[in-house]
Amino acid sequence: MHPLRLATHSTHPQRAASINQALRFVGIEEASDTDIWLLDGDYIANLPHTPSAFIWLSANAVPDELQPYPHLILSPPIRPQALLRSCQQLKQRMSIANSALLSSFGPYTVQLAPAQITTPSGPIPITESIAQMLALLVRHPQGVAKDIFLQQLWPTWQSDADTHSFDTQLYRLRQKLATLSPKPIEIILENGLYRLHPNSV
Repeated sequence: MHPLRLATHSTHPQRAASINQALRFVGIEEASDTDIWLLDGDYIANLPHTPSAFIWLSANAVPDELQPYPHLILSPPIRPQALLRSCQQLKQRMSIANSALLSSFGPYTVQLAPAQITTPSGPIPITESIAQMLALLVRHPQGVAKDIFLQQLWPTWQSDADTHSFDTQLYRLRQKLATLSPKPIEIILENGLYRLHPNSV
């Protein structure tokens, strides 16, 4: 039996049965007490509590209140091997989050689970991807190569679409850092490495 265990939350009995069949096919246990949930968009109002991590099974956007938590999006129909790969990726991201929950820079701290930046005036929620990017920059002041970001945030990256996702998340991170203080916190690119400008933190 594969060590992965997931909890299925769906308001559609037929969809839930299909998901559980896919889980059994790849040797994943369905369990109610696990940290990883499978969610469809119709179940959000019925959540017993906030999941530690989840796989989003809906064409609808992930709700803002769930964005800070580790998650992956998997579009129906549910294919067993794609579900297994998604679970493995999510477990890896949870491991990264648990191994470095806090990273500090100047008066700020980036937290990975839930994703937020703690400031002197209080926490600022951010997305999981932005939190992981910022944590990598903080932990590696000498700089981080683009390939490292891609490997950490998109473990199976193979296409220009993932590179575009990186560019989008980097732009959003720069926007978020610009709002933290009157003096902008800059991300610079030198010799192929991204890093926080030492004079801005």
